[in-house]
Amino acid sequence: MESNTSQSKVAVLSEQNGDQARGPTRSFFIVLGLLAVIAILAVLYATRRGVGVSADSVAYIGSARSAAKGEGLTVQSYEGKPAPLVHFPPMFPAVLGVIGRMGVDPMVGARWLNALIFGANVALVGLLAYRITKSYWLGILGALVLSVSPVMLQVHTSVWSEPMYIFFGFLALGLITRYVRDPKGILVLAAGFAAGLAFLTRWTGAPLVGVCALAILLTSGTSFRKRLVMCGLFTALSCLPLGLWILRNAFTAGTAANRVVAFHPITTDLLMEAVYSVYGWFVPEPLWSVFRLRYFVVLLLSGCALGVVILRKYVTQAPAAEYPWKPPYVIFVFIGAYVAFVVTSISFFDASTPFDDRILSPVYVAGLLLVLWLLRGCLWLGNGKAVVKVIVTAAGIFLAVSYVGRGTLWAVVRSKNGGGYTRRQWQESKLVQKVASLAPAATVYTNDPRPLYILTGKLVPSLPAKLDPTTGAAQNDFREEIGRVEKVLREKDGFLAYFRESAFPSIPSEEELLHLLPLEVVERYEDGTLYRLQAPNSPVHEDKGEQ
Repeated sequence: MESNTSQSKVAVLSEQNGDQARGPTRSFFIVLGLLAVIAILAVLYATRRGVGVSADSVAYIGSARSAAKGEGLTVQSYEGKPAPLVHFPPMFPAVLGVIGRMGVDPMVGARWLNALIFGANVALVGLLAYRITKSYWLGILGALVLSVSPVMLQVHTSVWSEPMYIFFGFLALGLITRYVRDPKGILVLAAGFAAGLAFLTRWTGAPLVGVCALAILLTSGTSFRKRLVMCGLFTALSCLPLGLWILRNAFTAGTAANRVVAFHPITTDLLMEAVYSVYGWFVPEPLWSVFRLRYFVVLLLSGCALGVVILRKYVTQAPAAEYPWKPPYVIFVFIGAYVAFVVTSISFFDASTPFDDRILSPVYVAGLLLVLWLLRGCLWLGNGKAVVKVIVTAAGIFLAVSYVGRGTLWAVVRSKNGGGYTRRQWQESKLVQKVASLAPAATVYTNDPRPLYILTGKLVPSLPAKLDPTTGAAQNDFREEIGRVEKVLREKDGFLAYFRESAFPSIPSEEELLHLLPLEVVERYEDGTLYRLQAPNSPVHEDKGEQ
């Protein structure tokens, strides 16, 4: 009797899945293509005032410009001295350098490159969502949400390597997920190649490689020897390119990645930054006062509990051969491995790493796939009941409509204001304009040389750091370096430009500088102040204590 019931349920599901066995239809690919084009146009529209530029972006752009000149992947220090790029993997700046060799400035090239990658990512996520859920409309929903997501728009409208990492990384995860169901060697080769490119793009390729290798080892239906061979092949393909890059770093710069091992445990503030980032994915910030964090935690835990129920029922009642969709175990493990890697990196290698939307963007993509899988699981649990279909459909429509509204507003605001160092405030900065107007031979120090380089092309030396940005430890030679700066400013009758918006913890604050150096105001602007040293034996400037 129970066997007959089980068979009838399988028959019902087979009817519900209908054309799933035939694979994606032409209309499905057409819609995916349209959404990919919309994503590309959204990035180009949002970056009308310029692509977003952050501190990391400056290193990418600078090394790409050097590569375009035939100087290799080197970073020009703000004193004008070249140094090999070692802090970042090479893939993203190398591609920008190739674009630069074609006569396109890397900033312009990055805008178009990430726009095209966004289109590819939208199509890839839509296809992965279909493969995971075996549902056309959930695949389209995933592509739509990604194409208008403020998180994804921010990542793809900035000169960041995350878009490239997301493409290669999720291509590898998708291929390995396919291999788990159909263990063909060609899938391992392709996944290894994709994972290797992801690893060459970001250090967070490490958890990606580990998860994929583990999935290969645990694949059923093949001999243990074959699993070992396939795992070794995948690991070699994915790790060898970055291994060669690390050897290059060690020989040319004496360091593998410009980091030292030191214990600086992740802070509560950083953990809460991650929590609020995830919170913002589901609840827009203006609604936080209504739908408070504790409610969201309850909702999140409820979703996790629902996932456990679906998994438990799947494992106990659903033979794999009878159901066209399977739980995305590889995605589950990737999320945990990725977060654990970032926490470990912050705690031991780089204390300056934030835990924000940018760093968590791969988790966002994986999380979106899991939400779609949960919706598919709810339909399965409902076993065709109309009320379940209505609830799931309403949830999907709400998700799509809310994201379309949020994404459209974000793109409009970004198109008017720019992003990072290309924001309107920086482009119209009076202090930037003043420093740019100084004589080319003028000596200038600043607390943030990046906007001057990006907006004017001027290389200005940075003030010495009081803290090591990667470890947070005090710099023992800080006082000596400040003394050197004072000597240079005195001899060259130089200037010090302080940007108030660029308050980095590792660089002395404006108040600290006024106590460390005998400064007097040359000109004060809304966004900062231009100083020079007081004349010898002059009284303390009256503005010295204002800051």
